[in-house]
Amino acid sequence: MMQYNPVQTLNSLMPVMFLSWMMAGMFFQVAWLPPEDRARLEANYGRWATARAEAMIPPEAGIAAVEAAAKHMYESYRATLIAPPPVHWKGGPGMGERLRDLFKEKGELSASDAYRMLRLERRTSYQAVLRLFYDLRRLGLIEFVRAEPTPTGIEKRYYRIVPGKEEDPRWVGAHHKLFGEVGG
Repeated sequence: MMQYNPVQTLNSLMPVMFLSWMMAGMFFQVAWLPPEDRARLEANYGRWATARAEAMIPPEAGIAAVEAAAKHMYESYRATLIAPPPVHWKGGPGMGERLRDLFKEKGELSASDAYRMLRLERRTSYQAVLRLFYDLRRLGLIEFVRAEPTPTGIEKRYYRIVPGKEEDPRWVGAHHKLFGEVGG
């Protein structure tokens, strides 16, 4: 005959009791934030962050602790989102606009000359400058002027702005103007 052991019974029931206590806290929680504070926090950090912060923070900690937790959750979530790339690198004009300004300043430019000038003020690659020249040529904003031989045997091709296209809006985002948005 098996004897009743209250400690063993209690130990076996502990996980069930703990889970039921957690579930009751999650689903049957008592809202303790005043309505005006809840509305302010929901406006600043969203309903989900406010509700989770209220569920995590005990009433004794106060509203400031709930606000800090809601702010932390909201900012952590926002940091995981993929932000669109900035329109202009370091707040200056975009590469197309800067290239247009270089063309206005110099008159004629080759891709290698433009790359040497652009890389001094922005992080870019020679391939990106070549791509921009190709796109601008296809859009009809620049035209071929002349070619010069070089010691390596590859000719250096010079371009200029097509007269009347200096203020064309397609200088900004030339690649997207030419090919449209990807996946649209």
